[in-house]
Amino acid sequence: MAEAIATRLIGPQLGEKLEQYVYRCLHNDLLRGRLAPGERVNERDIAQRLRVSRAPVSRAIKRLEVEGYLQAVPRWGTYVRKISVREYLDMFEVREAIEVCAARRAAADMSDPDLDQLRAIADKFADGGELPIEESKSFVRYTDIKFHTRVLEGCGNSMLGGVMRGIFPALTSYFGYSWPDLPEQDRHWRRGECKLMVRIHHEYADVLAERDPDHAEAIVRKHVREKLHQFRELIDRGMVSLEEQVDTATAGYGRPAASIAQQSV
Repeated sequence: MAEAIATRLIGPQLGEKLEQYVYRCLHNDLLRGRLAPGERVNERDIAQRLRVSRAPVSRAIKRLEVEGYLQAVPRWGTYVRKISVREYLDMFEVREAIEVCAARRAAADMSDPDLDQLRAIADKFADGGELPIEESKSFVRYTDIKFHTRVLEGCGNSMLGGVMRGIFPALTSYFGYSWPDLPEQDRHWRRGECKLMVRIHHEYADVLAERDPDHAEAIVRKHVREKLHQFRELIDRGMVSLEEQVDTATAGYGRPAASIAQQSV
């Protein structure tokens, strides 16, 4: 969280257009879960907090709408898009296909320095177990996406990353289901879960280093299907309704976004 806030306070990077700067700030909040499904995104508030005009904010918001993160609801405003349960199930199918292709390519083409970067990212999961619960969720979500994005970047196929970005809205929201609501004192579960994430992602990096595309494919399929199995268990236990859908015409949208408005100062 501190990193995200610091990014805003520093301002745009050298040569960075304001539209890209605003997009980067909002996208970072979305990936970290600081802008949650159903939260309203207020163009004026964002412009004030980032000390920019409304024009680059408007363009950044439009870009995030196209990418599926935000949704404009007539007469209501723009909100972080909610994802239906059926979309989550579709996401797993698409994710498996993309990551299998990327893993096979990465096993053949990813450089040793890139593999070392993957291991370094995998080690970072352990830090999430020491954070307060909401920060822990945010940190693990961000680290997981960073790891898999790095695989996509290093696999040698630039098109795969673009396709994967299409399911990021569902992938980021998935953590809201996959991590239970626990008392703040329950660090033991979080530490154990974060250590498991370290082990799983080190296994992923190690199998890529073996330069065996078939083994890499098997590990990726196992990883994604275990996540799908966990999600289906939530459905079977009645914790998630398969028929749960988003009603964009009702007040299901309406909670004002606090992330930019309150945490950027």
